[in-house]
Amino acid sequence: MTITKFAPLGFTEQAMIDHLVPLIDIYPCFGPTCIRNTPAGHAVVIGVRGRLLTSNKEPIIYKPSNIFNPNFFVYGF
Repeated sequence: MTITKFAPLGFTEQAMIDHLVPLIDIYPCFGPTCIRNTPAGHAVVIGVRGRLLTSNKEPIIYKPSNIFNPNFFVYGF
């Protein structure tokens, strides 16, 4: 799939991912965050083949019963 915004420059979605992945390392988040704040960023991380895991190294699960996220780490691979 080609991203139209960058099509004139010849960038494909995969080329952008390949360019961005080496720039991402580890981002810890120990402050309070809400389930309304993180899903969009989580989707971007997944899109560049990264992972968002709790401090127990488990995938983060969004629950409407608890609006606050646990501490987490974002890993880029």
